[in-house]
Amino acid sequence: MKKAFLLFVLFAAMVSCGKGDEPKPDPTPNPPSQNDPNDPDDPDNPNDPEKPNESVNISLSTSSLSFYSYGGALATMITCPEGKTWTLSGGESWCVPNWTSGPNGAFLVFTIEDYTGTEDRNATYTFTCDGQTATLKVTQQAGKTISIHVATEGSLQSILKEQAWNIFGNDNISLLDIRNLKITGNVNDDDCRTIASMFYLRNLDISETTLTEVNALSGAKFKNIILPKNLKKIRRGAFENSALQAIEIPANVETIEDAVFAWCSALTNVTFEQGSQLKTIGEEDFTGRGGAFCACSSLTSIEIPASVKYISSQTFSQCTALTTVDFESGSKLVEIDAFAFSLSGLQSIEIPRSVETIRIGAFEECTDLAIVTFEKGSQLKTLFEYTFNECLSLKTIDMSACTQVNNIHHNAFTKCKSLQLCKIGTVIPPTILNGTFNLLPTSTLQVPAESVDAYKKAYGWKDFPHITSLD
Repeated sequence: MKKAFLLFVLFAAMVSCGKGDEPKPDPTPNPPSQNDPNDPDDPDNPNDPEKPNESVNISLSTSSLSFYSYGGALATMITCPEGKTWTLSGGESWCVPNWTSGPNGAFLVFTIEDYTGTEDRNATYTFTCDGQTATLKVTQQAGKTISIHVATEGSLQSILKEQAWNIFGNDNISLLDIRNLKITGNVNDDDCRTIASMFYLRNLDISETTLTEVNALSGAKFKNIILPKNLKKIRRGAFENSALQAIEIPANVETIEDAVFAWCSALTNVTFEQGSQLKTIGEEDFTGRGGAFCACSSLTSIEIPASVKYISSQTFSQCTALTTVDFESGSKLVEIDAFAFSLSGLQSIEIPRSVETIRIGAFEECTDLAIVTFEKGSQLKTLFEYTFNECLSLKTIDMSACTQVNNIHHNAFTKCKSLQLCKIGTVIPPTILNGTFNLLPTSTLQVPAESVDAYKKAYGWKDFPHITSLD
């Protein structure tokens, strides 16, 4: 009996264990809620990859840009909500962005101009998009200013390297960072070549050097220079093809040789110190390298000192912006050489009384030149070939003050297709050749009253349709 009871208990326990191992059915899933984040078809699903992220704010890849004094270009990338447009405000005129508005992911490039100031400068820009803002700060470093004394001629380069190491700690950047330089002492052509190699130099002061002649600064990148007071000569090609913008010629300078400022396309301002002793602009033995101011395409006006006696060949040729040339009162100018003002932008000119000779093509192809006047008491004797050839706008030639003219050469006024009035004060008609003038049916010649008949009979002059007496 006892044995049977134990067997029954054992069997019951085995059955109970088997029921515990049976799998239970999965619960019925609940229906998706209206805003279920796991439902890809839910239009309000914040995890939908095709739905714009409304939470993105405007931001910049960098919030500051720092420039060296010589400028350049740097960029920042703008991040903002997709489909939105950012706008830019603020800033300074010296810092120019390539865009003022744009989309998400745009690269905005800032271009900074050259800076020669002595204090750092800053600009702040604000980006705005969909009510959000981001700020960009732009800084440009001031250029370095140093003074150097040169005790021994030719030693500037070594001194510059040594001082640059002390100032900047690295001579590899010395020529880049020096923007304003003052040199005193003894300087020669080798030192000038060193100066010309300083690519980022902008202002140069050599007023306290011993130089009496200056040379070897061609191609230099500085924009302004202060020359020594004791300077006597500016030698051939001294500043040729340089970045010079303005210069004052010291009073003691007597000679400016050929090509000194030739092709200085940025040169806008040339002045002469009061009391100038300048005698010659260019060389009488023309070298063919170009005149002293040849192709200074930004030069608009100049006053020639009274002391100047000679203007060489091509001195102002191709100065296309040169509209005004004045001569200081009491001018001693005697000769204007060949092509001196050819292809310039002159609109009118008064020739000083002291001028005796104007050589071949001196004003040729000055297509805007409308009025030519000779100062009272004119000493003019000769106009050479093609003097005013192809001055297409020339309407009036006032030579009424010219009483000593004896020769006007071939084609002196040919192709002056607008000529209306020519006045001349010489009693005896000067010798001219046929074709000297390009006359219109309305062209009028005015001469001394007692010479009207003589001009009506004189070869070349008689071709004027109208010949009357001077008022």
